[in-house]
Amino acid sequence: MKINLNDNVWVRLTPAGEDMWAKSWEDYSPSGVPLAVREAATERDGWIRFQLWDLMHTFGPALVVGCPKLPFEDNKIKLEETPYE
Repeated sequence: MKINLNDNVWVRLTPAGEDMWAKSWEDYSPSGVPLAVREAATERDGWIRFQLWDLMHTFGPALVVGCPKLPFEDNKIKLEETPYE
């Protein structure tokens, strides 16, 4: 499987992940993730879509072995399979 940093991935955020996402917006939106952004990224089943590079930028500091505050439920990320040659 090949994946590009611009491809979409999906996660379900934990409360710690929600805090990290809100903090990443604080310079642009002091109240947290703008509602329009949240609604556009969130699927009906609760999975939230990010581009892989954005996910790594936003949650990277917590993506280490032994992190006590995991950002994703069950530590799972769903990848969008994109055909590449």
